[in-house]
Amino acid sequence: MGTNFYARPFPCEHCGRSEIEYHIGKRSAGWPFAWRGYRLTEDDIQIQSVRGWATFLDESNAVIVDEYGLQYPRADFMKMARGWGRKNLSCEKRRDYGDRETIIDEEGYELALYEFS
Repeated sequence: MGTNFYARPFPCEHCGRSEIEYHIGKRSAGWPFAWRGYRLTEDDIQIQSVRGWATFLDESNAVIVDEYGLQYPRADFMKMARGWGRKNLSCEKRRDYGDRETIIDEEGYELALYEFS
């Protein structure tokens, strides 16, 4: 069992609500943080690295929440997610997901270009 995390970008300055929500990834015991990536051709954002997530979260002033509705400060979330488990060190250490596409970013983090829960 794990916990999913979501970004709610460009929140209303009055009520804090956002019109959209993006799945950032999932934290599970014994596994590296499972990052979700996005491709511009299929989604309305493009995020293909952990640095890309950090930039997007900061530039959009995103509110980060888990699946239970708890909010996390961006810096605390990024520290937790980067440090959770071990990151993948090379493309050869990727798991085989069949036709599900993943990428390895410049820091060695694996991002799934498909939705998961």
